[in-house]
Amino acid sequence: MHIEIEPISTIIILITAIATILTFFVATLLYEKFGIEKLLKENATLKTIDLLDFLKNHYLSFHNNDLFFSINMGNLLDKKYRKYHQYRVSFSPSFFDAMEPIMKYGNSVIVSKTISEKTQKLSWSSIMYDIKKEEEGSYLKTKMLGFASTSAEQFGRMNDKDMKLVELFQLFDDVKNEALMWLRANCKQKFDLNIVE
Repeated sequence: MHIEIEPISTIIILITAIATILTFFVATLLYEKFGIEKLLKENATLKTIDLLDFLKNHYLSFHNNDLFFSINMGNLLDKKYRKYHQYRVSFSPSFFDAMEPIMKYGNSVIVSKTISEKTQKLSWSSIMYDIKKEEEGSYLKTKMLGFASTSAEQFGRMNDKDMKLVELFQLFDDVKNEALMWLRANCKQKFDLNIVE
């Protein structure tokens, strides 16, 4: 009886190759399912926390000839500032330069569309320098503390329309609340974040 070793070894090599290909295919599917998705969710979570951290650690200042105050961007709806809500606000180009980190978070491909939509409401296309001298006192000049600006800056209306202070506060608060809602909905672990809700 003569047994040919060559066909048996060919069959073993073929079975090993098929097993290797199947193992690779299963591993690739599992990596796609659990590796990339997990990485994207982690990055989205970190970006969202960075956005909240930026809001919590920066202040907006408002002033006109008679008034000056600053307020933490993470707590803009604080009741003690309600008396100023009906003031109109004006902006300079340096304010929007200072807003760049917020817009960058909102424009990131990793951040959720709902957060991105909220940040887009803070974007500007133009500043209209048409505030009359006699009306300047009814406007609060808006700045972000800690960012460069000059005393000779011109201030105007964002996107050619008036905006009240309460409306600006609400836009920022909407970004913050959307980020908090996204974290609650997408993180298994519940966080006790150090930010006013």
